[in-house]
Amino acid sequence: MGSCRVPHHVLLLFILMFITVSESAVPVVQVKFNQSADLPCERSCSGLAKWTLFSKRDNVVAECDQTSCRSLKEGF
Repeated sequence: MGSCRVPHHVLLLFILMFITVSESAVPVVQVKFNQSADLPCERSCSGLAKWTLFSKRDNVVAECDQTSCRSLKEGF
């Protein structure tokens, strides 16, 4: 039974490493109401970059393409 524990611990370690890396890769910007914020884009992409509210991922507030950025919601 002792040898069965090693693979499970290794699998658990890999799962925890993946969760930690994927969560830390998401930049979070917090500002007070009506204050400006710089929205970081740390990756190069050929398409459209979108920024969402942290609490509502489907609520896109701003987007940028290769030439311009625009606010999609009033106040953003």
